[in-house]
Amino acid sequence: MATQGLRLTSGEPLSSATTAPWQVRAAVAFVAGACLVALLRAILMKDWTRPLPAAAGILLMAAISLIWLYGLWRRLNWLRWATVILGGGGSFIGLWGVARLGDPVQTRLYWIQFSLLVPAAVLLLLPAVRMWYSSAKQAE
Repeated sequence: MATQGLRLTSGEPLSSATTAPWQVRAAVAFVAGACLVALLRAILMKDWTRPLPAAAGILLMAAISLIWLYGLWRRLNWLRWATVILGGGGSFIGLWGVARLGDPVQTRLYWIQFSLLVPAAVLLLLPAVRMWYSSAKQAE
């Protein structure tokens, strides 16, 4: 017995509208990778002679990253725009600071983080992603 899915105004079945398109999954994965690299960069830059404040900062950063990723997955459109503006724009603005890093490991990690954030920002601007985020209100 075949049943047809409930239709939204966009003409797509409800099941496909609630499942994240591959562009969203890829963008969230890129942002997650960039968050991990940022955590690694922060761990390497911390003053570990005072481990409690250093660990507290890392835990706070990890918590904010997890909340950010959860918000992207929960279809918060304002957070999608914040990711595009802060992630994509911040990466390009940060290019001026790369020369002043001085540490070759930090420089390599920055380039890895940059190479993850820019494609995430581009993916979050695609029409399929925009439709998925804008249909969040209709699916509720």
